[in-house]
Amino acid sequence: MSQMLSKHPRERLLIAAKEVYGRRESVLAHIDSAKQVRHQEGRLDLRGLIPSSLRGMKLHTICTSSRICLWQQYRGGPVFGLTIRRFVKTQLFVAGVCLFAGEGTMSLKARKVELVNSDPMVVRIFVGFLNILGISSKKLTLRIQADKHEIAAAKRWWTKILSVQPQQFQNPITKRGGTHKGRSSLVVMYPSTILQLLLNHWITQLEKLV
Repeated sequence: MSQMLSKHPRERLLIAAKEVYGRRESVLAHIDSAKQVRHQEGRLDLRGLIPSSLRGMKLHTICTSSRICLWQQYRGGPVFGLTIRRFVKTQLFVAGVCLFAGEGTMSLKARKVELVNSDPMVVRIFVGFLNILGISSKKLTLRIQADKHEIAAAKRWWTKILSVQPQQFQNPITKRGGTHKGRSSLVVMYPSTILQLLLNHWITQLEKLV
């Protein structure tokens, strides 16, 4: 796993995420306590993975027994906040961060968490990852990429696959010539600058978790 991550190709990160999430036995049985990351019964304490600042700005945190409240204020302007679960399933956390590293939108200009993929397993793992952080699938915005003749069928298919509501879908992105193997792509979005910055930070911490 660590060799796959060190080489960093997008395809290998996707394979790594599927591999980690697909294993029944714990592949992350030991985490170095000196690195301030707790591992108890397959769970991570995310308190040890929260940095003191993001993008050069102080990150304020309040930790409870089950939640971590985070907020930042940009140059005296508006305050941006996020609340996540403190303890998460280790394997799904690693899988989700791997997927974001391989398929997520990394540009900070996006100011949101965004992942695009046509593989339902990849999309379901990432939505499950957001769920363990405390972000319900009902709060996600979705967008289909498909041929204009396939949009309606693709919307019904993804709605069923993810158990989401039709109103969560934005206007689709149409593509000519159909889709690969008849499969549409789905854009999964969650509007949070702090979470996007955290994900970029967590990517740099992957070596501590594998």
